[in-house]
Amino acid sequence: WQAASGEQRFKFVGHEDSVTCVAMSPNDKLVASGSDDNTIIVWSMETGESVGQLIGHKGPVWSVAFAPDGRRVVSASDDGRVVAWSSDKTYRFLATLASFDFAVKVARYSPDGLLIGAGGDDGAVYLFDSTGDPHAKLEGHADCCWALSFSPTAPLLVSGSADRTVRVWDHSVCVEIAAYHWHSHELRSLAFSKDGSMIVSAACDKTAKISAVFLDTVNTVTMETFRPSSISSVCFSSEREIVYTDAESLNVVDSLAGDYRRRWESREPLTCCFYPPKQHSAKVYLVGSAEYRGIVLQEGAVKQSTRLDAVHMIHEHGESPVVGLHASADGSVLATITADCTLRIFNLVSALTSGGSDTVEAQLEHEVPCEDFERINCVRVSRDGEIVVLACGDATIRFFSTVDHAEIMLLEGHRSAVLSVAISPDQRIILSGSTDKTVRLWDATAGVEVMSLTGHLAPVTCVELSPSAQEAYSGSLDGTVRVWDVVQAAQTAAIVTHQVSCVAISDDAKVLVTGGYDGTVRVMTRIDLNWCVVQQLGSRRHSALVAHELRGLDEAVEKTKAVNYLL
Repeated sequence: WQAASGEQRFKFVGHEDSVTCVAMSPNDKLVASGSDDNTIIVWSMETGESVGQLIGHKGPVWSVAFAPDGRRVVSASDDGRVVAWSSDKTYRFLATLASFDFAVKVARYSPDGLLIGAGGDDGAVYLFDSTGDPHAKLEGHADCCWALSFSPTAPLLVSGSADRTVRVWDHSVCVEIAAYHWHSHELRSLAFSKDGSMIVSAACDKTAKISAVFLDTVNTVTMETFRPSSISSVCFSSEREIVYTDAESLNVVDSLAGDYRRRWESREPLTCCFYPPKQHSAKVYLVGSAEYRGIVLQEGAVKQSTRLDAVHMIHEHGESPVVGLHASADGSVLATITADCTLRIFNLVSALTSGGSDTVEAQLEHEVPCEDFERINCVRVSRDGEIVVLACGDATIRFFSTVDHAEIMLLEGHRSAVLSVAISPDQRIILSGSTDKTVRLWDATAGVEVMSLTGHLAPVTCVELSPSAQEAYSGSLDGTVRVWDVVQAAQTAAIVTHQVSCVAISDDAKVLVTGGYDGTVRVMTRIDLNWCVVQQLGSRRHSALVAHELRGLDEAVEKTKAVNYLL
């Protein structure tokens, strides 16, 4: 078909049974097709005629793909084999690259041609080099793997399965970094866009979905209504409550008992929340939302309200969703970032309503367009409210003054996008996490890197510092939260939890909380030198987990010790 006009260009006729798959050569001159007749036919795009027939499979051919140089075709068949064929005018059998005792449904080349990925009825994804030498076996799917696609710009591989999940793998370290339930029926096809920013998936639920891929969080937006399940933010209130946002609500939970004290529902996913340590006369929660395009301020005194769309909004941001916000310690200075890469700085001022009750109003002080930074992933305000720090997609950390609104410092050192930053209470230390899998410590006064902490196997999505700045905490897509001794520059704990989206530490540094892409919040306490998960919260499932349901706290401690030892 002609893509621009939609007109049919050729009709290739030659197979004796159903055509199951097609692929186009990199130079757009050839098309290969596989069939239930066990053969592959190569066609000329110039004449529409067959130029070669590849015969050798003993079962239906489910997948064909050209090598990046166009000189080979790889095929997958019900006969359990992955076969390489010549496509440079000889059109002949070259080698059986892999042979399995189950049907193989898909085979794909990596963009550099050095790896081949294959999947089939056993659900695993197999990686091997172009000669057939095994490289890795990636396990996670619970049913047949039907689809594979390599990212053209990053070491990512996505797989789709009859178990209805799409899984994202970092094939450079052979680690799964995400799993998504985008479809209600089995996946049959996946493809990356040429710039690696989008994935198209197709399934037996009669839908095709387009998903935006960010290496920081692998977030998704689909053509259908889609409610992400991840925890978008978590923090502590001054009353030792855990405050978090998920796809549906703003939640306030007793950190000790795990009891929900308040819950406000939302029509659309909430993107962020923050509770200023020192409150105005009106108790407030600051919340960013995709739909409201503004900052919702929830007054604690409004007991009858259970929906966020019924509470006070302090600023309307226009067309772009608020994706991050943070306030100074006294709650007087607020900074927000929006999806269109704009930084806004506000003064929050207490005021009296006509009814005599306290409320808070926002006075917009300044807007800073930040399109040149590629993407703003995180914003933090210093305790005194004089400095705003941004984590940027161009691998930089940038400082802005809230007084004259000028950029005052630039930190460079990360090799790829910075996803999160934290500021020490004395404002001398900056902590950062990046898609380059490192955590870095910076001297905020001198503007230099002090140390780089390595150990994570996937992008570091969030970081936090203890109140004393003696410990650092980092969460990652590798499924761990890690604790670091800042003085010794050493890792002291690696806690297996979930793929971490956000992290918070209590004022006494004894309670650590993580939010995850699985829609849960994990609460951990320090027991001797170990961290133990004691509660699991979440709108999808809420239960007291380890300390209250295991046979005893000692067993929980031993399990945590074992996990830390293994890592």
